[in-house]
Amino acid sequence: MHFTAELRASDELFQALAEAITIGVMKNLDQRFTVLESALAKAREGKHIPTDNRDPKGTTSTSKVLTRRQVLKILGVSGTTLWRMEQSGTFPKGRQISTRRVGYLEADVEAWMQNRQAA
Repeated sequence: MHFTAELRASDELFQALAEAITIGVMKNLDQRFTVLESALAKAREGKHIPTDNRDPKGTTSTSKVLTRRQVLKILGVSGTTLWRMEQSGTFPKGRQISTRRVGYLEADVEAWMQNRQAA
């Protein structure tokens, strides 16, 4: 009988915990759904949908992201040379896109090329 009471209490506790988690998840999903509905409505109206494309300096960028391979082809240098240029500060450093991917803002590469031509 004692074992049955403990089992019933733990079952009630588990049900209460599951309910609390479900309520929290549902509130979070509801908030996200509201944001998505708003963005979709603005897109249908042709309005700009704000995105958080901020660089580390806090400025917003709409520049295309180039892969390392694309930058190497544009510059006509080797991977080692690009790495050395980044380390010495003579070329803009790449931005971490994911754990194994680095990208370069097209605007940064173009600005660097224009500065090189002007010099």
